[in-house]
Amino acid sequence: MEYKKIVHIKQEPLSFSTLPIGSWNNLPDLLGEPIKFSKWYYLDGDLYLVREELDKLQGFFTSKPEKIGEMLDLIDKHSQEFMEFCESHKKSSNLLESLKSFMRLYNNFGANAVIMLALEEVIRINLEEQLRRHFNKEREELQKIMALLSNNSKESNTIKEKKDLLKLALKYNPDKLRGSEEIRNHLEKYSWLNCKFLRYTPYKEEEIIERIVNIPNPGEELKKIENNARILEEELNTFLQQIKQDGSLLRAIEDMQTICFLRTNRVEAINYGCFNIHWLFEEIGKFLNIDSKRVPFYLYGELIEGLENKKVVDVEERTKEYVIIAKEGSIKILTGVEAEKVKNEFETDTPSKVVKGLIASKGIAQGTVRIIKSASEINKLNRGEVLVTPMTTPDFVMAMEKAGAIITDLGGLTSHAAIISRELGIPCIVGTENVTKILKDGDFVVVDALEKGEVLKVERNRFGIK
Repeated sequence: MEYKKIVHIKQEPLSFSTLPIGSWNNLPDLLGEPIKFSKWYYLDGDLYLVREELDKLQGFFTSKPEKIGEMLDLIDKHSQEFMEFCESHKKSSNLLESLKSFMRLYNNFGANAVIMLALEEVIRINLEEQLRRHFNKEREELQKIMALLSNNSKESNTIKEKKDLLKLALKYNPDKLRGSEEIRNHLEKYSWLNCKFLRYTPYKEEEIIERIVNIPNPGEELKKIENNARILEEELNTFLQQIKQDGSLLRAIEDMQTICFLRTNRVEAINYGCFNIHWLFEEIGKFLNIDSKRVPFYLYGELIEGLENKKVVDVEERTKEYVIIAKEGSIKILTGVEAEKVKNEFETDTPSKVVKGLIASKGIAQGTVRIIKSASEINKLNRGEVLVTPMTTPDFVMAMEKAGAIITDLGGLTSHAAIISRELGIPCIVGTENVTKILKDGDFVVVDALEKGEVLKVERNRFGIK
């Protein structure tokens, strides 16, 4: 059985246990077809699916293109429902029912996650084929057009926050911002953006101040973002005018822009919802007499049993490292030696030495490599360095806004790294599959995100750099 690594994201067992449950229970009903994922592996941030089953889901959408729009609308609806529930569901003494209600909606995340993966690939392939038919160009030549057409149809909350942060930096001295109404308003509006699913890590005042202090020229940076958005819009409008008679291509572009928006919006909706309902996990922690930060390390069934019988298992080992094996709706969690054994089975051969991927945001950059594998390491990155990572998530933004370029192992044109890098105007290459294995901290590279989608390791003295 062949597996495909689809995502890298460090999370706790409760969050990842929703993926197989949501997929197993909800996919057949959502699709109207008996499509399920029989087995999943979560290994230290890496999530693997059976390749044949993912191909089957992609084949379903390829054969039934009318389902694409239906699913995109449904994913948007689920995001709205989740946010509204979490925002309106106030503290309740019935923790059991509150948890069940929350998890029913959260489990949609599991089903929607795999649907999005399949949709992204089907929509990308269709758009590429439509472009090739229209322009008769080779795939590499089409990458630049694909990157342009993959722009978000609306500004993400991430870029809105960044622009507001730059305006604060222009208007106020950092010392005067401390404790001010302006900083409180900014935190009230945006602090949830630094959370990641069930991990409660909202922005704090000092983090906002630190980001402002580290902006060398906020006026230039704001102008760059605004000019970049204007240029992208002008280029897109010019391109759309050229192909306005091609209805099939226009529909393919609309699908691509919609999924780009939903890819970011859906994650932001999950983070916003979990931020607002964090009280539930605090109350569960109090009821079970455990630290609320430990609650997400339990599986859903374990929390239900704990609330019903006040019996809890020891999750200390899980806080260090864990593996989840999900098979036909049942979940097994491993730690320690058992977890290491399973991880070793997934070790792959030495990858190709060529680092090449999809151009997600156009540009050329050169700089020192800094490998960041989790948000806890983002302080390693210095301004202007090349951010190399398995993939980015919203809590990576503090690093992304300092990066001279971004390169990822995983992700496509609708991934978080792709969308945010385009909004920030930072050169970005995604989906290399091997960059974190080939490069190491301190390497000096040239990032060609303009023509080839390649990363070249070079000697510093070629550029007169000491």
